[in-house]
Amino acid sequence: MNAYVIDVNVLFSGLISRKPFYERLFGQYQFSTPDFALIELEKYRSVFLKKVKGNPADFEEFALLLFSRLTIIPDFLIRPEFKNQAAILCDPVDPKDSLYVALAMQFS
Repeated sequence: MNAYVIDVNVLFSGLISRKPFYERLFGQYQFSTPDFALIELEKYRSVFLKKVKGNPADFEEFALLLFSRLTIIPDFLIRPEFKNQAAILCDPVDPKDSLYVALAMQFS
């Protein structure tokens, strides 16, 4: 099975839209994300929950499906050398992406 690093924005999109695409995607692949993604989810919880339509029970079931296929990697397990390299690469564009890049570098 292939494993991939996923950005929190993809999680936001999947949770809000609940499109079948996300169910298939998360059913086929294993995803990892740095624990920073949970901070972002919590920070914008009220924003994305306002955008969620439909039955709350359906949302909960869908969210649990996505999270059951997601491995949260604590920051302390991401090697400093990859964090440093990723920070250099991401700084000009979006420093918040550096943990995702560092995790992808560590997995490659």
